Amino acid sequence: MSHLILFDLDGTLIDSLDDIHTALTKAQATFAIPPLHREVVKKYVGPSIDELLMKATENSTISLEEFRIAYRDIYLDTHIHTALYKGIPELLKKIKNKDVSLCVLTNKPEQPAKRLLKTFEISHYFDHIIGPDTYGFCKPHPGSIFELLKQYPEKPKNIIMVGDGDADILVAKAASIQSIGVTYGYRTKEKLAGFKPTYLVDTVSELETLLKKLTNF
Repeated sequence: MSHLILFDLDGTLIDSLDDIHTALTKAQATFAIPPLHREVVKKYVGPSIDELLMKATENSTISLEEFRIAYRDIYLDTHIHTALYKGIPELLKKIKNKDVSLCVLTNKPEQPAKRLLKTFEISHYFDHIIGPDTYGFCKPHPGSIFELLKQYPEKPKNIIMVGDGDADILVAKAASIQSIGVTYGYRTKEKLAGFKPTYLVDTVSELETLLKKLTNF
């Protein structure tokens, strides 16, 4: 196996913003907390979920743990609008082969991530699905990447992180691997370019073309 490709989840494989915003708003209503605007929520999708939850509760006396439980329970039943980005299933099908290992590296907890990937029938493409609770590291900390590499008898010659957020680019830099920033997700092209990813693409089609060039799939 020569190539290891790590995919972020939210904003890279799936568009889950509306359901995250809906679940957060419902959780806030439970505690009589004014809702956050969708665009504010969008800025916080990607880093640790606690950053979003702290923003949602910053003007209240509700404990973070109490709010986290409420949000989690609501979110698990809120997948009305979540969808795969167009072209993702076809991309995964084309790139998955014996010389390429695909993994998901997300800041969403492992079990909800696995549930979503299974729902959209793409979980079988991935050799590993890693959340912050899998190894105890949250992006941009590179610990999960280092732990993952222990699962491979030989270190892959080419390791690439694909994601739409600053945490994805920063974790790649911290692990000294290549990164591909995708601008169709939750960050503007200008903001993402500011973190200096190795490559930058605007569409899933451009991502496929680049990965084909890098891995010869």
